[in-house]
Amino acid sequence: MLLPKFKSPSEKEISKSREEVFSGNGMYIFRSVIGREDALKIKDYLLIKNPQIFTKVSEEGNHRLFFYPRSPIWHPPFIEFLWEKICYIRNDIYEGHSWFESYKERNNLKDKSSSKILDFQRHHSWASFFWYKSTETHFKHLDGPGELACFLILSEKGKDYIDGGLYIYKDESDDKGILVDDDYNLGDLLVFNQSNFYHEVKNLVIEDGIGRFQLYVPNIPDGRINDYFTFEGSNKVFYSRPTNFFKKIYIQINQVFKRDKIHYSRKAVEYHDSKSPKFNS
Repeated sequence: MLLPKFKSPSEKEISKSREEVFSGNGMYIFRSVIGREDALKIKDYLLIKNPQIFTKVSEEGNHRLFFYPRSPIWHPPFIEFLWEKICYIRNDIYEGHSWFESYKERNNLKDKSSSKILDFQRHHSWASFFWYKSTETHFKHLDGPGELACFLILSEKGKDYIDGGLYIYKDESDDKGILVDDDYNLGDLLVFNQSNFYHEVKNLVIEDGIGRFQLYVPNIPDGRINDYFTFEGSNKVFYSRPTNFFKKIYIQINQVFKRDKIHYSRKAVEYHDSKSPKFNS
């Protein structure tokens, strides 16, 4: 089986999570959406067999592997599968929220099916595997409106890393925060309202472990990324929003003669081991 088994939450749990995320402490943990063994296989496949596909662009940041759902770059099928499953959960939680309803309204998605909404989101979305090694951090910040985050937990505190992790703060003046890593386990899914609560990753103690590892699936608002973009190794232009035919022709001609600089998240990656792991049925 090339895809992990995924446990989608019930409508009752979605409703409960919605209350916590938007009216409570800003987060909710869905337990064991994938099994422990499947999570370990993903970690082994990416960090042990294919660590060279991760990129680090700053001293302060972490190692990252980006996934764009419309990318021409090959990735094993379980990555898109997990992205879709997590997006459906995130969108279900977002139902009824003013930002999401406005998003659907301005993009003619009102009363459209879940799959139609996700198909539209593919054009302006990405996800990333975040791998924190020794001394790596992510600065304290607040994200923009609409940026609801999901984290699939793929490492174990106490084994892969000893201490530290994601701190969430009740407000900007809070200097203590809550260490969320104490509350989740391998295979859990954390949903976090990152536009309302300050947060950072710090105090990591790795020692002999492989590091802190998660799949980050944010909600990328429409208009957040460029109107169009390209990937290394491909001449095709990808559009993040509806674009008329004549503008597409103009952009495509310009790309032939003068290619835009390709963002590091869209650089080509090559898997040394391209044989996707087999998961439990």
